[in-house]
Amino acid sequence: MAPSSTTVNMLNADGLSSAIVDAWDGLIYVGSSDYRIRFLNRRFIEQLGRDATGERCYEALHGRSAPCDWCPREVFEGPSSRKPTASMPPGLRAPYRP
Repeated sequence: MAPSSTTVNMLNADGLSSAIVDAWDGLIYVGSSDYRIRFLNRRFIEQLGRDATGERCYEALHGRSAPCDWCPREVFEGPSSRKPTASMPPGLRAPYRP
């Protein structure tokens, strides 16, 4: 059965990807090569207690004054940015986690 034109229009809507990201229960952020947070999903903002967009990730998310030793900064700069990465070594917890 082919999707209805209404369904196709919904799938093509500009806000669909935003709605999916906001509905995701996990924490999502997008950073840049200068360590600035470019995007936080709704869940991340709620967990953090504020919208830290524009702030440096190491300050806002980890309470540090310098970039984290474990930072995969190269993922913000090249083709690996399309791959999910773990941003913290095992056993460490960020301040925003309960």
